[in-house]
Amino acid sequence: MTDWFPQRERAFAIGLFNAGANVGAIITPLLVPALVVAFGWRSAFFVTGLLGLTRYAAAGDDEIRFSVSGGGGVKLMPARRVGVRLDGRVFATFAYVDAQVLACGPGICLTRLYADIVWQAEFSAGLVVAFP
Repeated sequence: MTDWFPQRERAFAIGLFNAGANVGAIITPLLVPALVVAFGWRSAFFVTGLLGLTRYAAAGDDEIRFSVSGGGGVKLMPARRVGVRLDGRVFATFAYVDAQVLACGPGICLTRLYADIVWQAEFSAGLVVAFP
């Protein structure tokens, strides 16, 4: 982290980085059992695989960007051995993020967050052939 962020922004970056693991650790135990009860055990693997978070930096670029994505797909089999698979994914890339702490009290801080977000969508289709 010290290589990527100036000292003035380092605490915020570390806090944001650590928040992801904590949010996942809070949401997953609540989400997965509910999915298993409502939709079966396979749904737990499918839904938890829908969401993604990627951190990247372009070559020669000193800025680090985060991309959040979510998507899904469906396989339609109108005939016994032939079908179609449709997939889609939406990406939100945080091109620029700035935060400013406005006020802090015991145990809480009021923060202003500004973000430039670039949205992208990806769709694909494929032919499915089942062999005996």
